[in-house]
Amino acid sequence: MKEIKAVLIDVENKSVSWVKVPVDKDYNEYWQAIYKLGKFDIGTMVRTEKNNHVIVDDEGLLKNPRFGFYIGDYPQPLAGNGIIVGPEVNGIVTDCTLTNEDVKRLVKIGEFN
Repeated sequence: MKEIKAVLIDVENKSVSWVKVPVDKDYNEYWQAIYKLGKFDIGTMVRTEKNNHVIVDDEGLLKNPRFGFYIGDYPQPLAGNGIIVGPEVNGIVTDCTLTNEDVKRLVKIGEFN
């Protein structure tokens, strides 16, 4: 089974961890695996550093979120969990290319006021 390395941002547990995402599925099953991991139904991609992306809950703000996170210089907090993945190639994302130090510097989890 082919997998990519990604970073899961779990805002309720205030944790950031490396995870594996299977990519040997068809396009729809692959994205369903991403959504299941992030605990959301539909996602939006936001570009981060080094051409990586974070996939976030597209309906996160509608769910009356208590927690969210900032990533890099993105100007507003993102609601709910996020998954940092690498560059997209033919509709499928690749390994996250950030280092542990990059992730620690970029991701700030917090409570919404």
